[in-house]
Amino acid sequence: MKRLSLIIIILSATTAQASDMRDEDWMRTYIFTGTVVADLVTTRMLLDNGGIERNPVLGKRPSNQMLVTAGALAIAIHVALVEYMPLQWRAPFQWFTIGMESGFALHNLRVAGVINF
Repeated sequence: MKRLSLIIIILSATTAQASDMRDEDWMRTYIFTGTVVADLVTTRMLLDNGGIERNPVLGKRPSNQMLVTAGALAIAIHVALVEYMPLQWRAPFQWFTIGMESGFALHNLRVAGVINF
């Protein structure tokens, strides 16, 4: 978890100089980052409870290092895409990706038996 925090801090510091990112773009980026972290934590919970990862890129039983690397890469790609995306596409794209990551985390919690719905 310390490594994940360090990666998020480094990504935030290195992307803070982005040219035309508005405050609302950054707000959604921070929300997206939170959902990525939630997905990582719940994936670990799922794996610890005997579940398997369904993402073929990560494999069925990814290590913590693989999960953190994939999460950091997702955040970096998200920031890069948003920065160069036309203004009118930013909010829909970001809310869509936030929804997807939130759905992944909820799925992990359900499969791990933490919540039932």
